[in-house]
Amino acid sequence: MISSERAKELWKDPEFRKKQKAGMNRKDVKKKLSIFAKQRMQDPEIKSKMIRTMKKKFSDPDFRKMISERTKQGLKEKGYTSEVISKLTKEGMKDLDLSGPNSASWRGGLSYQGYSPTWNDQEVKEYILERDNYKCKNPYCWGTSERVVRHHIDYDKKNCIPENIITTCNSCNARANKNRKYWKRLYRRILKWNI
Repeated sequence: MISSERAKELWKDPEFRKKQKAGMNRKDVKKKLSIFAKQRMQDPEIKSKMIRTMKKKFSDPDFRKMISERTKQGLKEKGYTSEVISKLTKEGMKDLDLSGPNSASWRGGLSYQGYSPTWNDQEVKEYILERDNYKCKNPYCWGTSERVVRHHIDYDKKNCIPENIITTCNSCNARANKNRKYWKRLYRRILKWNI
């Protein structure tokens, strides 16, 4: 095992970096690395340490600036002009509305297919959010997202009766896609007892 100081010195050498990147791009190496990474992430201590490290790094404005500069440099190397780069980077996109039909991934409103007409009814939406005090109703919420959304308790998009919809934050809504039986039971109890 190479010490971290020795590894840092090695990675400063452009020839070493080039060899490492060439080796990592091979399919068999990528597969091994992927399996190894998945195994490491199953260890709760390693996973929480990695999450803490990334949160700490991204809270540093200098690190975010460095990532932004790398992105711009990569775009320059690919032949983009500085005018295009400024439009593609955060500063240039501030005033752009890229939602709905303006989005590159817009498919004519396909994301709403399968929902009942009640889902898009503004009064029903407001009723659900108001009933739940505009707060995530998950008692085990991590508090990582401030945006609240509506969640179908039984995961049936067509079943939009108020007793089947609960307010959650974005993070809890995403977590509810795994272990659905657990979340169904929990959210039904919460609505039943109006916790």
